Amino acid sequence: MDISANEQIVNISADMQLSVRLARDSDIPAIAHVMKSCADWLEGEGYTHWKVYQSGPKCEEDVANGKVYCAFGADRTLIATFTIAHESPPYAKGIFEDHWEVPDATARFFKKLAVLPNFHGNGIGKGLLQEAERISRKQGATYMRLDINPGIPWLGDYYRELGFEQRAELAAGVIFEKAL
Repeated sequence: MDISANEQIVNISADMQLSVRLARDSDIPAIAHVMKSCADWLEGEGYTHWKVYQSGPKCEEDVANGKVYCAFGADRTLIATFTIAHESPPYAKGIFEDHWEVPDATARFFKKLAVLPNFHGNGIGKGLLQEAERISRKQGATYMRLDINPGIPWLGDYYRELGFEQRAELAAGVIFEKAL
């Protein structure tokens, strides 16, 4: 796999590697495609909450602020994306803080993991979460935090299997964290 100096190879399995790097403005249409594909898949499963993440000013702002990462397959097609934020989401301000193990710890927030549906079940999410943890440790974080929609219990099981501890179930979301 050809990669540039600012990319990291992530081994997903013996026969799958992804190249991960910070998103660029030129990636926004492909990110929007991945987000829309995931939103459509989730809607088919009965969950409509991801429709708001498809693209728009927030995606552009997050890309400009160096929060969004892209994962490319061997053919350089963008097949997954995720966001690492330094702060809790705006809807969580003043709500989540009381539930963290160490509220004032240096933490990163893992958000908007999206993998093209035809690549589901290959361990890509797990591999990208591990890469996000590596990036966060490199940035000095001691915790990785995330929240999920309370109406998706299988997603909570997924993150628990990856070492996250559920801290609270709130109206704003079910919150998880993992010591790095």
